Amino acid sequence: MSVINKRELNYIYHWKTKSNDSRLKGNLGMDLFNKNEGYEVLNLINKIAQSEGYSKDEALMIEKLIKRNFHANNISQSKVYHWIKEEMEKLDNEK
Repeated sequence: MSVINKRELNYIYHWKTKSNDSRLKGNLGMDLFNKNEGYEVLNLINKIAQSEGYSKDEALMIEKLIKRNFHANNISQSKVYHWIKEEMEKLDNEK
């Protein structure tokens, strides 16, 4: 089950990728990540939130991190996943 859905996202995205695209199935891999593609962002957020036990608020924090702080191009989904985990740990340590 998803932690958040399309309607709950706070930023504007392109929705060109089909929701049944093979890049959105299974584990996050070497496919390149596009932070402006809604289904990719939503898929990544939900996979991280589910695997780490994050709440809806934390999932929305991930969205904010991606849109405001993630500036890399041509980077795999799995590397973005690790970047987000590091950023979330930094936020936890600041509390």
